[in-house]
Amino acid sequence: MYTNLYKNKIFLSVLSILIISSCQAANMAEKEYAEDTTGISEDIKFEEYLSSQWNKDLEDSPIFASLLGDKRFNQEITPNSQKYYQERINKLEKKILKLESFNINNLNSDNQLNYKLLSLNLNNSMEATTFPSYFMALNQRGGVQSYYETGDRLIYSSKSDYEDWLVRLSKYLDNINDTTLNLKEGLDKGYTQPKLITKQMIKTMKRGSV
Repeated sequence: MYTNLYKNKIFLSVLSILIISSCQAANMAEKEYAEDTTGISEDIKFEEYLSSQWNKDLEDSPIFASLLGDKRFNQEITPNSQKYYQERINKLEKKILKLESFNINNLNSDNQLNYKLLSLNLNNSMEATTFPSYFMALNQRGGVQSYYETGDRLIYSSKSDYEDWLVRLSKYLDNINDTTLNLKEGLDKGYTQPKLITKQMIKTMKRGSV
């Protein structure tokens, strides 16, 4: 009888050890699964953010979108008023805050690289806003005098494409007026292009071509 009782105690001890080990293994497996799920979830959320950000960037750069074949914003242009530049700064701040809300350590290697590249791009753009480039927006590489070049680069495959371009042209009048205001204020504040560039710009505008 004592022998059987002893055997039962051993059996119960072994069974208890097995049950405890199984519980511990289950807890570890559950924890690992949760970590994996968190990692995957972070990647999915980050990629959704990138996709959403890409669409917002296209909306903010309608000409670029049209050149890519995306005609959702085919009648729009990018403003160049000082109000627009301030709005752009506000958008950049929100983009950076949203990006920093992701834990880079929970992203896979590809998305970690995407995170770093986007962070570099956004922070460089933010740093550039400290320089009022809109005060010197007229040069030989671009400006309101070269809007016609945009029309030459677009693809016209339907009647609506031509109609869209006419709508866009009508909106460039605001950009021309805003550029004039910006340049005048820039002169008052001491911002101007070098004399050589200004002289060449006057010549090219008088010729009617760049």
